[in-house]
Amino acid sequence: MPKTLPIKTAVKKLDNSDLIKTGFWVGQVFMLIATMLGVYLASQEGMSQAMTFNDINTLQDNYHLRRSLRDEFSDNIDKLDETIAFLRQGHTYFAEKDQPKFDTYVWQAMRFSPRTMETPAPILTGVRRFHSEVDDLLMRLDKKFLGRSLITERLEAVSKQAREETLAYLEADLINIKQVLLSYNVDVNQVLSYQAK
Repeated sequence: MPKTLPIKTAVKKLDNSDLIKTGFWVGQVFMLIATMLGVYLASQEGMSQAMTFNDINTLQDNYHLRRSLRDEFSDNIDKLDETIAFLRQGHTYFAEKDQPKFDTYVWQAMRFSPRTMETPAPILTGVRRFHSEVDDLLMRLDKKFLGRSLITERLEAVSKQAREETLAYLEADLINIKQVLLSYNVDVNQVLSYQAK
């Protein structure tokens, strides 16, 4: 069994000569600074990566939401154009059977999406005005407040504005988001095809 040394003897055997040398302390200071700098830079890079990841997720969410809205809105404009053609042929309009059945699933679901208020105002305002104006004009036609030819002209103006302004703005916005995502090497079409499987 090894013999235990008293504490005083053990301390005397330790080599403490480096503690009085300046080089030791300078080395320790540099090691401390390097450690602190390394931790700081690593945390900054981690924060930067986390923020970039969050930006990419937000852009993807916005792209898919607006693409769905674009598809729904485009379909609704086509349905309005069918109603306008129906009226141009001289048919009598009855709201119960002739009113276009607009799809509003995406538009209604957007009320509950945190990304809705990130959608540019011209898009939200254009879609809202489209539905409001079409409903108002078709109600006036059904109640015979205004004549068919006047209502048809106004509906054509609403359709033209929706297609040339709101839908065009929405298309340009989608292209812009897609380009930003491509700069991060994210192909939204690839994501869509993956999600569909």
